[in-house]
Amino acid sequence: MLWRKGARPGPASTSALRVFLIGALSITAYTLVLAAYAIAPVAYAGAIREVSVVFAAIIGWRWLGESFGPARIAGSLAIFGGILLIALAG
Repeated sequence: MLWRKGARPGPASTSALRVFLIGALSITAYTLVLAAYAIAPVAYAGAIREVSVVFAAIIGWRWLGESFGPARIAGSLAIFGGILLIALAG
């Protein structure tokens, strides 16, 4: 990515570090998902993965100043309700 886009303004080491960390965390996250699929039934692991949508909405609201309106609240509650239903009904 650094070769293709070049370093951003600021210290070059900061851009290189960001690219490295994002790449390493992406590979780690994918490995954890594969491990979860190997351990638990795919229905459970797939449903739990959807929590990331709720986390993204909360991060957007908290740190990026996005609104957390009725649509996001309803979506977050639907995801949580689905995970709870899968956990309880199995």
